[in-house]
Amino acid sequence: MFFASYFEAPYEGADLNEFFNKIAKANYTTMRSELDEFRLEVVDARTKKKVTIQNEVLRSYQEVQIANFLYLNNIDYEYEPIYPYNITFSRKPYTPDFIIRQGDKVAYIEHFGVTEDGQNSRFTEEELVKYKQSVNDKVKLHREHGTTLIYTFSEFKDKKSLLKHLQEKLEIAGFELKPRSNKEIMDKLIASEESRYVRKLVNLICRFITNFKTDGFEANEFDRMYHSTTNVRSRLFLNICQDCYLEYRRYLKENNAVDFEDMINESARVLRQVKEMKEKLHFKYIIVNEYQDISRQRFDLTTALSDVCDGKIIAVGDDWQSIYAFSGSDISLFTKFQEKMGYAKLLKIVRTYRNAQDVINIAGNFIQKNPTQIEKQLVSPKNIEDPVIIYTYDGSYKQRGDDRRGGVLYATANAVETALSQIIEYNRQAGKKDNGSILLLGRYGFDGDYLERSGLFEYKTRGSKIKSVKYPQLDITFMTVHMAKGLGYDNVIVVNGKNETYGFPSKIEDDPVLSFVIKGDNSIDYAEEIKQNSTRKVCPICGYPLQFRYKNAYGLKLYMCTNDQEICGFMTNDIKAGKLAIMKCDKCRDGYLIAKNAGNGYFLGCTNYKNDKTGCNNTIGTNEYFTLRNIEPDFAEPFVSAVRVVPVKEKKTDYKA
Repeated sequence: MFFASYFEAPYEGADLNEFFNKIAKANYTTMRSELDEFRLEVVDARTKKKVTIQNEVLRSYQEVQIANFLYLNNIDYEYEPIYPYNITFSRKPYTPDFIIRQGDKVAYIEHFGVTEDGQNSRFTEEELVKYKQSVNDKVKLHREHGTTLIYTFSEFKDKKSLLKHLQEKLEIAGFELKPRSNKEIMDKLIASEESRYVRKLVNLICRFITNFKTDGFEANEFDRMYHSTTNVRSRLFLNICQDCYLEYRRYLKENNAVDFEDMINESARVLRQVKEMKEKLHFKYIIVNEYQDISRQRFDLTTALSDVCDGKIIAVGDDWQSIYAFSGSDISLFTKFQEKMGYAKLLKIVRTYRNAQDVINIAGNFIQKNPTQIEKQLVSPKNIEDPVIIYTYDGSYKQRGDDRRGGVLYATANAVETALSQIIEYNRQAGKKDNGSILLLGRYGFDGDYLERSGLFEYKTRGSKIKSVKYPQLDITFMTVHMAKGLGYDNVIVVNGKNETYGFPSKIEDDPVLSFVIKGDNSIDYAEEIKQNSTRKVCPICGYPLQFRYKNAYGLKLYMCTNDQEICGFMTNDIKAGKLAIMKCDKCRDGYLIAKNAGNGYFLGCTNYKNDKTGCNNTIGTNEYFTLRNIEPDFAEPFVSAVRVVPVKEKKTDYKA
């Protein structure tokens, strides 16, 4: 049930931008696809060649729930088939969400993204009217042609789950549910080490248990957590994780073993016993370094030690450098030290020799945007004019054949190579014989691998050394930002500063269940990351993120709007064509009008047009299209690139550090 219905956490907030970010990077593949039981051969509408599709990607989280339910109950289904009859005045074929078959029984399933009483907080009143009209048109169409339609809503008045209602409707329609056995499904899941289900769940459980123990929790805490929420997904996970925790604890005990969390917790327990026996240890001071990274369990150990020795606690740290919330650190134990410990005196160390004053001013001004940080003004005797230079590059073009001089990997590596040449030239002009140490800083370890794949660098993971093919004499080290904390280099190049899921800042969000055991700093966005602005591929009509996948019914790979089809339904084969959307061809039986580039602009042309100028030559120009669809023309570029600061293709004569 967890894998099939609740594996991906749905977005439950009210922020529209966060919702867009969620669906833009969501994985809506089905269990049938993940278990390698989905293969579909279609004829590409443009090349007329057979194409094998192996990934079944759906539009939404709830559609995946429905597909997995059908698969687990042995009901054959097809996603978004072409309905044999068209909705009146529609300019594209009607494709219901599913067609299902069992023996001689055939039915269609439509899942509507509104509640049973017709509400959706994302839609305006005008959009809701349009949505409900579309729902009525579809229901009426099925009645007219005598086809069975089963429809579901995002939420029902009786508060029963979507799948409970689906089950009832399937049984009323005469479909028999024949559940696959748990063992059959689990055997298939476990058979592949690369199964995202198993891999993600194992990682999630391991992280949860580590932080659970770091917080000093005992087994009965699972019950408290369970009853503190009504979220079905969270409760399912807590039940699964509790069994794993108890099994892990049993294994440690039987093997007379401890893990790192046990060592800290057991030490605190022993000290509490010492206190109960009214014994004293003779320590005058307890000095804790890197205190900004302290976790609840280490805090408990520190206070337990203080209780049995009357020692003064000296906490040394910098709340500006707190980056380990993911592993259990609680920054409030630092910033609210006096509140937690009682009387305390704060001594600020404000003189630093690590960075220049210019770098400190940039970083400090950003960090202190967060009002919960301790305010301080750092002073350095060093100065560097223009200490930060940003290089931008175009990573949009794709690699062709064996030519590695294409694609985002090469563009990134080429930008790094350009930055290296700037460092060499600056040092030459400054009269320096030695180019000094150079650190390449990435958010993830694979950033180093990507540099090597460009062909411009060699990466030795043992020792983290990077060798430039063009400048082999340079001393270059690659590290992730977490590994490099506290170190110093003459020159630092930050790579992959993109506003993407695996960019910098990282947009990978913690699973909601981890909120039970992680106390992150939520007072400001990206409190532990670096902020920047960029763009994403969005629908030019409604602004929702676009999803790029093969549309089986059309035989085309399309960018499709993730908004509900009843509201938008925009689809295009080329996002550079702006608002020009794919349409049925009104001149031939099975053709589609798709965006084509005429050199001086785009138009819609039929997929049945051939290079020898035969076939269907139906076309629609932009002006005709906008008039036909009653759409406001927009000839501006649909996407705006990030601000160009120093493009790598431009030469720079005034070199700065």
